[in-house]
Amino acid sequence: IGAWTVVMVLDLAALIFGVKGLGLASGITLAAGVVAALGAIITGFMDWMDVDPPELAIGITHATINILATIFFAISFYLRLNDNWDIEPTYFILAAIGYGLVTAGGYLGGSLVYRLGTMINRDAHFGGGHGSSLKDFTPVIAFNDLQENKPRRVEFKGEPIMVVRQGQRVYALCAVCSHYGGPLEKGKVENGTIECPWHYSKFALDTGKVKRGPATAPVPYYETNVKDGQVLVKFVK
Repeated sequence: IGAWTVVMVLDLAALIFGVKGLGLASGITLAAGVVAALGAIITGFMDWMDVDPPELAIGITHATINILATIFFAISFYLRLNDNWDIEPTYFILAAIGYGLVTAGGYLGGSLVYRLGTMINRDAHFGGGHGSSLKDFTPVIAFNDLQENKPRRVEFKGEPIMVVRQGQRVYALCAVCSHYGGPLEKGKVENGTIECPWHYSKFALDTGKVKRGPATAPVPYYETNVKDGQVLVKFVK
């Protein structure tokens, strides 16, 4: 969108104010936008496969509009290339149609992220510890209630925590997958990780760091201690 905005500025400067020698610069910038759009189409499709209705419907509309915009820009680029990089009103109109479309597509993309929360960190509210009530060691479950390598979900003041026992050690993570909110307590434990049951992201049990996507953000983790038969947890980050 940034590259294509520059195209609009250069074209208008050439057509309205008669500035010379902007054709090649406008063409190169236009091409850069098309190349970037092709990458965005691929990554957008990968994201789209991991969402549910109504995000699927809005996502495919968003994609269709942006693909059409890319086609208009590509046609404008082709015509400029074959006309010695001249900026003609027709070429500008094609690019302007594409710009209007990508603006509408951008609006839908913003709606997906900021209204529906698609592909955001589902645990962002824990940032800086402000979203956790467990700032000191607090008992949340009896040690004997935990089975080996079998995750359990516990809640403290509405805060979802996934705890899992391995030998005498207990690990604790936020029970909400950062990718799309999947229930980690229903995931599979293996090789020091927990695998989300929805889209198979993997997180390290001891740090919450992403070991395999599609998740890109870590899940919050807790320090644990066992005292008097109780598992105590304290929010770390």
